[in-house]
Amino acid sequence: MKRFFIGLSLAITLLLTSCYSYNDINRMLFPIALVIDIDEEGNVLVSQEIFHSFRSQQENAEQGQRILYRRSGKSFLDVISKFEEMGAQPFSYTQNKIIIFTERAAKEGIKDYLDALHRNQDFLLRPYVAVYYGDVVELLNMEIKQNEYLGLYLFDLFDRPVERVTMQHLKLFEVLKKRRMGKNVLVITSITIDKNPLEDKIRKDGAAVFHNDKLVEKITTEEMKPYAFMVDRARAGFLDVPHPHGEDKLLTVQILKGNTVSDILYEDGKVILRQTINVRTSIVGTEASIVLDEETVRKIDASVQNTIKKNCHELFHKYKEKGIDIFDIQEMFHRKYPRLEVENAIEVTEYHLQIDHHIEGTTNVTSFR
Repeated sequence: MKRFFIGLSLAITLLLTSCYSYNDINRMLFPIALVIDIDEEGNVLVSQEIFHSFRSQQENAEQGQRILYRRSGKSFLDVISKFEEMGAQPFSYTQNKIIIFTERAAKEGIKDYLDALHRNQDFLLRPYVAVYYGDVVELLNMEIKQNEYLGLYLFDLFDRPVERVTMQHLKLFEVLKKRRMGKNVLVITSITIDKNPLEDKIRKDGAAVFHNDKLVEKITTEEMKPYAFMVDRARAGFLDVPHPHGEDKLLTVQILKGNTVSDILYEDGKVILRQTINVRTSIVGTEASIVLDEETVRKIDASVQNTIKKNCHELFHKYKEKGIDIFDIQEMFHRKYPRLEVENAIEVTEYHLQIDHHIEGTTNVTSFR
């Protein structure tokens, strides 16, 4: 029994000493968003959004304050050291939620930044990574009504499940892992500011494509749909297809469930990528009236299959011509044929696609008018 109480006391002590006290928090600066940019002379610009906790003398309560810092230097770690020189309190990066690269920094290359973030023990590996297209000052000074802090807002935006076809949002440790696989191709979520007469909003804007740690291409919002199907990420969302009866009209189906089965074959010096996309949808909208008889349902089924197949083939051939393997074909090939060497598998790949589509819905509703 004595040993039990001693062990319990030690466990409680260890648990309690692992947390910050209120006094510790008040003596720390917590960056929750890092924005990495470069200027015209090639100097590194780092902007930080910081949470600073302090005790209000007037209200006698703990309060938080948003602080923006920006410094430049010859390297990323040089800038980080300058932040330490100017801060009245030490910096703690344990609460950082996102690392944002600007388009300009991404085009120059992110290798040195990733290496520094990986090697420096002050930084964690769990923040999300994104590429921003736009003006940094406008991004940091933007008023976000849903959350005062940009870092927390983007964390919620990336972390919540979305009801549309999208990609996996990568965290830093996933970026570090994927850049060493296949042909060193990364697909990272991109963001931008959506100009609106009522209120400007920050939104996801497709994805940035990196090859050898440099930004080389961008997947548009529309291209994200076939990309999600091809990399087995189409779990939910909406898809517009041609209306079976009305010219220049669209019919909308909701993706209820989807999965993609992929296989790689190697024959006569060619790589064959075979994919079967299994998808279940439901009709949710139409721009023209429609009667859902058997013939119409067959036409809708064919229209959905043709739309998915056409978009997937177009996206595949676009990146095959560029020689950029955004579909992880090289990695799949290496796992199946570890003793065979193919320099760039996507350049010699044939794409075979089969669609298994099923329309679900109540039999009581037969028309949309």
